[in-house]
Amino acid sequence: MTPPNPRRTLIFVTTLGLTGLLSFVGAGCEGEPPASLDSAGSAVDPTVEIVGPVTAMKPSDPPAPAEPGVAGPPAPPAPIDAGVAGPPAPAAEPNARPSPRLLITGATILTDFVQGENGRWEAMALDESTVAVQDGAVEGIYAASNVVMRPNDVVVTGRGRFVMVAPLVIGGGEGSAWLEGGRLVDALLAGVGGIILPDSIVDSRGARCVSARTLRKEIPAAELIAAAEDAGGEDEAPLPTLSTDGRVLDAFSKMLAARVRGGESNIELLANLTRIPAEANGRPELGTITIGARPKLLVLEANPIENPQAILDPFAMVIDDRAARKAEILVLRQASDRGLGVREQVAGERPAVESPGPLRWWLNTTQGQVFGGAVASVERGRLDYVAVSGEPRFDRAVGVLRLDPEAGQPNLELDYSGPPESFRIVTTPTEDGLAVDLQIVSREAIEAASPGSSFPPIVDLAIDLDLHRERLMASEGVLEIDLQELLYGNGPIGLGPRRFRFTPIEPEACPPCFEGFERVWSLEVLDTDAEPISVAGTATVAFRAGRPSRIQFMTGIDPVWVDEYPQVDRIPLD
Repeated sequence: MTPPNPRRTLIFVTTLGLTGLLSFVGAGCEGEPPASLDSAGSAVDPTVEIVGPVTAMKPSDPPAPAEPGVAGPPAPPAPIDAGVAGPPAPAAEPNARPSPRLLITGATILTDFVQGENGRWEAMALDESTVAVQDGAVEGIYAASNVVMRPNDVVVTGRGRFVMVAPLVIGGGEGSAWLEGGRLVDALLAGVGGIILPDSIVDSRGARCVSARTLRKEIPAAELIAAAEDAGGEDEAPLPTLSTDGRVLDAFSKMLAARVRGGESNIELLANLTRIPAEANGRPELGTITIGARPKLLVLEANPIENPQAILDPFAMVIDDRAARKAEILVLRQASDRGLGVREQVAGERPAVESPGPLRWWLNTTQGQVFGGAVASVERGRLDYVAVSGEPRFDRAVGVLRLDPEAGQPNLELDYSGPPESFRIVTTPTEDGLAVDLQIVSREAIEAASPGSSFPPIVDLAIDLDLHRERLMASEGVLEIDLQELLYGNGPIGLGPRRFRFTPIEPEACPPCFEGFERVWSLEVLDTDAEPISVAGTATVAFRAGRPSRIQFMTGIDPVWVDEYPQVDRIPLD
């Protein structure tokens, strides 16, 4: 799992192409605006009360533009703000640029759903309008004809479409199940903006973990909302509750259909999904589209007042300062569905040993999606394992590692099946390092020597840590282990020198997702072949019952997680 780096001992036999993991398109890096966003000018909130379906709605007067949006007297001495005609902006630093904004242009904006004095439910809508989102908040609502776009604006076309707040629902079933990152990602992809849970759950260590991942923009997920103690009176209809049974998308569709069959009008249902739960639980900024509000937004191709099921098939979603288009949403939904298959595959794997020792499984995930995993059997100094990954590689590695083999016996036997070529490699410790026997399918066998550490090579981080578990658990202070890493997947197969440096983390200093474990370390993987020695990767490692349980491995923008499956006494990551 460590990244490929320059090799010292190379066996030039083949090149294996690595395929990049699925990314959430448009997700900005920490502190960096993604390329799919825009910045907007200021505006007012022209609210027009409309009764009935949106298709029949036409505001009697166009929305009044904000004063900065109205053409004003020229100011020759200073340049006019590129975003809106009018007086010049106050002097700023020479290189200062406005924060990115996102514009949904020319849409019907469903700003709110309310019940009139006569008891009839009404939709507040603005036709032919543009909503601007900046820094995660609604910056303004304009008449579409009054908006002057800035050069760096990124636009979501809303012409003929409808914009509404992403629904807020009560998390049904076992509340803690909603703390799994993958489930919250699925909820957002189904159009759900927030999950309302008891305060005790939202304040738990599992909630702190998934909230930290969401704030880092590692995963696009529905927000966790603490339920108010007095939310929902005896005379009020129960708020929509989402089941944890099956796929979130299917459960949400069934819930919407059941509410309509039960006699709830479409507009009342939309109110019970937006304004009402937001206000009842102390988060009114999530329930309406008004200036300063911070809801997640759905851009819908069909009118949700005519059919609430339109929520399930958005043209685009606006999440904080990011936008995901329909194609991206569908790709992420498919990745989530594939992850279920990978999870089942990993759970069914067993090492090829007649009498396996204690087994432990791990799942590999990134951005909330399961893409692979491993299982290991440990028996004294021997470890048997199987590691697999799903689409697009569909590869499989079956190996045996021995920490202290008898003289002349191998410390690694590994059979790899996958693209572009399958191979078998055997390494045997020598006085100077490792003797290597490599056999690629339909190729001549290769024998080579790799000077350096004579320990079994690095093959998979969870497996490697499990092999050295006793040394780790007995360590005090900083521990360093010199190893060689088996490198394949992005160039010639080879062995490269590495050094694992473990620094213990005190329990009170453990970051979110690592609270309450038996032992936790910060790991640096050093490339000792580089000049000067460089850090090839970093990780946070947690042990439970003397074996690896959770790893966060950082190699790029998004971390790769290795999580024990099933987790014991804690919420699984995904």
